[in-house]
Amino acid sequence: MCSARRLAVVIAASLVVASCGGGTPSAAEYAGTIEDMVREMNRGLDELQAVHDANPITVESERSFWNRRVALRDTFLEGMRDVVPPPEYAEMHAAALDVISRLVAAEHGVRDEVDGAEDVGDLIAIGKGPAMDALTAADEEAIALCRSAEATLDTSSEEGLDPGIPWITPAVGEVVRVVFGCTSEERSED
Repeated sequence: MCSARRLAVVIAASLVVASCGGGTPSAAEYAGTIEDMVREMNRGLDELQAVHDANPITVESERSFWNRRVALRDTFLEGMRDVVPPPEYAEMHAAALDVISRLVAAEHGVRDEVDGAEDVGDLIAIGKGPAMDALTAADEEAIALCRSAEATLDTSSEEGLDPGIPWITPAVGEVVRVVFGCTSEERSED
């Protein structure tokens, strides 16, 4: 089945999610909201994967795993759809919605096949079948999007500044620093 890193990557792709509210968020607010949403999704997926990996595979455990995973993805996608990004990130946000929508659809496809499984042999076949191939392809696309969005939103390296330093004033301009952790390996480095 798909690994936690694939799931995390997909979630990281959703990094293009911004905060709603009265007015358009600043680039820093947008990036911060995306980073928070990605962290929350990654946390849920990583916890789910850890429980999954620690237990024997049964049809019921796989059904539970995929149903919970799809629920996490659906919630994330709904949140993304509610976000209004700053104008300079509107195109990136739309691209992220497209990629994440395809990823969620692929997750649903695997979940639907798992729901119809009768035994572990069926689960093995699903793991090697076209639905899993589609999910793997969507996951790889989401990882690429995640990394691109992270690079687009993170302006701190361009400015040579650390946004955690209190002396950065408004005169310096807005500095945005994001770390999405596009794969489980990247998140474990923190």
